[in-house]
Amino acid sequence: MTEKSNNPIILHISTPKTWRGGEQQLAYLVKGSKEDFKHTVLCPKGAELHEKLSGEPFDFKFFHKKNVLARVKTLIQILKKLQPAIIHTHDAKSHTIALTALLLSKKKVPLIVARRVDFPIAKSAMSKRKYEHSLVSKIVCVSHAIQRICENDLVKNKAKLTTIHSGVDISLAATSNSSNEIRKALPNGTFVFGCVAALAPHKDHTTLIDAFALLQEKTGDKVHLVLIGEGDLRPSIETRIASKQLENHVTLLGYKTNVHALLKELDAFVISSKTEGLGTSIIDAMAAGLPVVATAAGGIPELVENTGLLSPILNPSELANNMLQLYKDDILCSELSTKSKLKAQDFSVESMVKKTKDLYRQILASE
Repeated sequence: MTEKSNNPIILHISTPKTWRGGEQQLAYLVKGSKEDFKHTVLCPKGAELHEKLSGEPFDFKFFHKKNVLARVKTLIQILKKLQPAIIHTHDAKSHTIALTALLLSKKKVPLIVARRVDFPIAKSAMSKRKYEHSLVSKIVCVSHAIQRICENDLVKNKAKLTTIHSGVDISLAATSNSSNEIRKALPNGTFVFGCVAALAPHKDHTTLIDAFALLQEKTGDKVHLVLIGEGDLRPSIETRIASKQLENHVTLLGYKTNVHALLKELDAFVISSKTEGLGTSIIDAMAAGLPVVATAAGGIPELVENTGLLSPILNPSELANNMLQLYKDDILCSELSTKSKLKAQDFSVESMVKKTKDLYRQILASE
């Protein structure tokens, strides 16, 4: 039985060295609940997560090797000294490491598994065991869409599934000022679409570029597309832009830390993901009052349905038509802007933190 205290220790495990949506949610969570729980974060040495939280009063432990067995050994050593009340894993690799360490050390610590991807759980016996093991107390899905997918794969373990939507800092939309970084290079009156997304396969920038090419054929120089984000696919995306002769109509800004200021310069937000757990960049755009055009991937409809325009995935023509609607209809833009801003309030950091704290307390009370 796990030892209880007034300030239970939550051990968070995150294996990426990069900073993406999952790491941002983890950072929001530990900062938002530090008065209620003691947080220890285990991550790779040199991870951006550690850099982002270096000034915060949290205990950090590190993986010094990439090898899974070495990481399991590191965790076993930490478990002996730390005696956490709960282990919260934030990605698939950390789930594997945590469960293996618990089994080898014969420790019974409740395990919470974050599920952020909208594709089925692998059919292998090992994968099934990972999710169905008795040590897994809860599987936290970031959207109802992910929970429904998991329910199909874990028929006998539906009670372990719960949805806690990712959250964003709504206040940043109100407190950020326009940077004028985008507009200064464009003619007055240009309608600017923007996309904030890593240049990664599942974001499917190819569909977005093809859709924008169709839009630009109908509108000429009156529209512009800004891509905010970086990734390994940048060279192929640049090639796609060139093949469509859109070099003067599409700007790649790369990774930016002033995203909320840049959102102030946009007329509309667009995203073309073919898979998406939820899409916190969409929530940021909604909080900024931007009308949204998006694909109906994963949890996106939970954000955009009735507050934006949805199109099927991998369909440039439909995406272009929705973009054209916004370009041509000021009244529609205004209506969607109002709806988006209101809807964004349901996806705040405060809501995510409260629901997660409640889950921690529920698990601790059952021990």
